[in-house]
Amino acid sequence: MNGKQVGKTPFSGSVPLCAVIEVGKDREKVDVELEHNGRVEYMVENKNATSSGTWANTASYVNESYKSNGNSFTDNRDGKKYKTVTIGTQTWMAENLNYNTNGSKCYNNDPSYCSKYGRLYNWNTAMKACPAGWHLPTKDEYGKLDDFVGGAKTAGIFLKATNGWNSNGNGTDTYGFSALPGGSGKADGSFDSVGDGGRWWSSTEGPSASAYYGRMGYNYEYMFHFYNNKFLLFSVRCVKD
Repeated sequence: MNGKQVGKTPFSGSVPLCAVIEVGKDREKVDVELEHNGRVEYMVENKNATSSGTWANTASYVNESYKSNGNSFTDNRDGKKYKTVTIGTQTWMAENLNYNTNGSKCYNNDPSYCSKYGRLYNWNTAMKACPAGWHLPTKDEYGKLDDFVGGAKTAGIFLKATNGWNSNGNGTDTYGFSALPGGSGKADGSFDSVGDGGRWWSSTEGPSASAYYGRMGYNYEYMFHFYNNKFLLFSVRCVKD
């Protein structure tokens, strides 16, 4: 890309909109026109292998609809300040909520984890934890977020922070969402997956005392969505009313 090697085929990643792209041993030039949030696939064949590449736009495409521009919000309840980012028509906190209330814990009950990852909340607490003017996102609001960044199958690439994920499982943080792997808490008081994965509650309920949530991991590009037990402790991202 622009004369520099950025990966080996098969390659899936992000490139600037105006990049000159070359693929394969013979550096065959790819003639494409990338649009905002667009995706292109290109295949080149040679005697030894078939190589393919998939590209999508990156933060080098400056669009004020998803640049944070240093915006922030102060929670009047405790004075904590949170970075915010507008992605499409939604404004999100660009950090996990860290409001200390009954029904929430720090990972391993260690305050240093709260400073980095925010607190972990059971679902009932998460439903009322966001400050005035903000709320726990619905399933549909997560869907809008996924759609804007190119779909759930690759949302993890663009929403994960550029550092903090184990085994170099970082993302590009293209939209300034800066998702971090805060792990989760269990009913028996144990914790797991900090550094490996992040889980975030939604306000949408599911069957049998469950609720919908989003999940990202260090070892995959997806933003998975499932239902899980409400007593589990997950992170919270608030979205503006």
